[in-house]
Amino acid sequence: MNQIVKSSRKLSLLELLKILQYEYLCCDIRIITYVNEKHRDYWAKIASFKKEKIINIAKKKEVESIFSDERLMNNMKSTIYAGFGLPAFMYKDEADRERQEKWDVLNFFYKNNKVTAHTTKGKFEAIIIYVDVLKKSIIVDIKGEDVIIEFEQISRSLW
Repeated sequence: MNQIVKSSRKLSLLELLKILQYEYLCCDIRIITYVNEKHRDYWAKIASFKKEKIINIAKKKEVESIFSDERLMNNMKSTIYAGFGLPAFMYKDEADRERQEKWDVLNFFYKNNKVTAHTTKGKFEAIIIYVDVLKKSIIVDIKGEDVIIEFEQISRSLW
């Protein structure tokens, strides 16, 4: 489930900290999954700015952050990506989601990526052949056979 961010002017510093940490991890997923180096560099730059803000706010409020508390980091990672389907990316607003979501899908499920497909016949290593963004399905090669499965039936390692 994707999330839309509230205006930062209406948030407390602690709410902003939580959102910045979530956004940072979304950037991290994009750095890992995006194929184009220019795009990975862009997300790395954004992540760097967010990390700096996170550290500053946590220090100011004297609270833990994903950079100082491994448990918090792991909990937030599992909130964003439970291991199946797409991560729960966060978008600034609906227009941003409409503009960005297809790129998140196409890069996360990039052609020739190795994934694990969970089917009614079991769990199999697979290679992505084609992604249908509108139908939210993927054609994967499982042992030489093309199989159509839904996004939620795919898992891949991130961290």
